[in-house]
Amino acid sequence: MIVEDVSAQKSAEDALATTQADLARVSRLTTMGELVASIAHEVNQPLAAIVTNSHAALRWLEREEPDYQEVVAALQRVHRDAAHAGNVITRIRGFLKKEPLKREPVDVSGMIDALAQMLQRTLNQAAVGLEVRVADGLPELRADQVQLQQVLLNLLVNAVDAMQGLSGRPRRIVVEVRADPACGVLFAVEDSGPGIPAGQAAALFDAFYSTKTDGLGMGLAISKSIIENHGGSLWLDASGPDGSRFAFCIPVSQP
Repeated sequence: MIVEDVSAQKSAEDALATTQADLARVSRLTTMGELVASIAHEVNQPLAAIVTNSHAALRWLEREEPDYQEVVAALQRVHRDAAHAGNVITRIRGFLKKEPLKREPVDVSGMIDALAQMLQRTLNQAAVGLEVRVADGLPELRADQVQLQQVLLNLLVNAVDAMQGLSGRPRRIVVEVRADPACGVLFAVEDSGPGIPAGQAAALFDAFYSTKTDGLGMGLAISKSIIENHGGSLWLDASGPDGSRFAFCIPVSQP
C-alpha cells in the first residue's frame, strides 16, 4: 500500500511538473506573440509613409524635367519617418531592458504637425478633414514624445478607419489639446463616424480585441499602457451615432 501511495504521488508530481512546463512555454509564446504584434503595429505607419514618399521621389525623377526640389522634400520625409520607426524600436528595446521612462519637454504643436504630415496621404485618400486645436499657454509637459506620438497616431488611424463607410455628412477629425486643472494636459481625438457599439466599449482596451476584421487588437492596449506608464489615463470619453471621442491625460507634475 505504501509503495502504491508513493508511486501515485510521484505520478501526480510528474504530471504537475509537465503541466507547469507546458504553461511556462505557452506563457513565453504568448509574450513573444504580443511583442511581435506590438512591433508590427508600432512601425507599420512610418514604414507605409516611407514607401509612399520613396515612390513619390521616383516619380519626380522620372519626369521629362525632373523636379529636384520635390525629390529632396520627399527624401527628407523618408528620413523623418525612418528616424521615427527607429525611435520606436529603440523605445521597445528600452522597455524590454526595463530602462527608466525618458522624460523630455514635449513640443505638442510640432508633434501633432509631424503626425499630420505623416498621415496626409491617408487622410486625403479617405476624404477626411483634420482640425487641430492646441490651446495657448499650455503648461510644460515632460514625457516621452515618441511614445505620445504613437498613442496619437493610433487614435488618428482608428478614427480614419471608423469613418471608412460614412456617407451623408463630412468626415472629420478634431484633435484638441488643453490644460486641465484636474489632470495636467488633456488630449482628445474626436471623429464623426458611427460611434462604438455599446457592447464593444468595455473590451476596447483589452489586448488582442479589435473591432476591425484585419486588426491586431494591440493598438489601444499598448496606448493605455503607455499613458498609464506616464502616470495618466486613457479612456473613451464619448460615443454616439455622430462620432466617438477618445481622451487621455498626462500629469504635469510627475507622480
